[in-house]
Amino acid sequence: MSQQDNDIISMSDLLVTLIKHIKLWLVIVVLGVILSIVYGVKHQDNYEFSANLLGPSYISEGTAHWVMDKSELSNLIGVYYKQYQDANANDFFINKVQFDADKLQLNIKAKKDQNEQVITLLNEFIDYAQTQEQYKTTISNWQENVEFGLKQLQQQNKVYADTVKQFQHNIETLSQTKDLATVNGQALLNNLSNTILSYQSQMFGNDIKIQHYKSQLQTLNKKILLLGGVIKSYKPIGLTSPVIVILGIILSLVLATIIVFIIEFIKNLRQEVKQKLAK
Repeated sequence: MSQQDNDIISMSDLLVTLIKHIKLWLVIVVLGVILSIVYGVKHQDNYEFSANLLGPSYISEGTAHWVMDKSELSNLIGVYYKQYQDANANDFFINKVQFDADKLQLNIKAKKDQNEQVITLLNEFIDYAQTQEQYKTTISNWQENVEFGLKQLQQQNKVYADTVKQFQHNIETLSQTKDLATVNGQALLNNLSNTILSYQSQMFGNDIKIQHYKSQLQTLNKKILLLGGVIKSYKPIGLTSPVIVILGIILSLVLATIIVFIIEFIKNLRQEVKQKLAK
């Protein structure tokens, strides 16, 4: 017998078996389809919510700079993230939050209507991180360093200003003496003038640095910011309602067919056993 004949017989057996148990097959399929549709309708698609974190910053020379570099902030957030989850171990929603240290990003999978809950959760975590001692100490140390640098420049400029004032007084005194007409007098005058110009130049440079330091302190933002806020993925992730319905229907067809064939197999097996026992 050829392979084609075997295939024909197999298909014939399949059709005969299905027709023989068509009512049971239809009941299982219809029940499976109904359950799939009900579950698909009730299912709420999951979306991924993400928030990119920006650390404390300040403005200098018209551009934004960070108080902490990315790796330092990432390490701190990573520690606080674990602490926060441990402190709220019984909160299922909080424990769904994931932290991507490389991207400095918080992620969570949630339903579309949980958008406000996600935003509140992430903001509460950021508030928690900002109250931690190491975070506040890092910013405080940076601020103290800037203030120290500012004070040093201001003191230096005061010394320069006093020196320039004294040298200008010396020039006025020298101008009133006959020594000014001598070679030594002219050399001294030139030396004083050049020194005054040098100090004034350094004072001018220091003034620029002082303004930068003041700008840094005035524009210091100690908070962690969410770049662009909390962003929801455009498309749902995981199984969606239509996919669940389609998979449910396919599974119902397969399951109904398998059940019918199992029943038929058991029935035939029992008949064979009875026939053998009868002999």
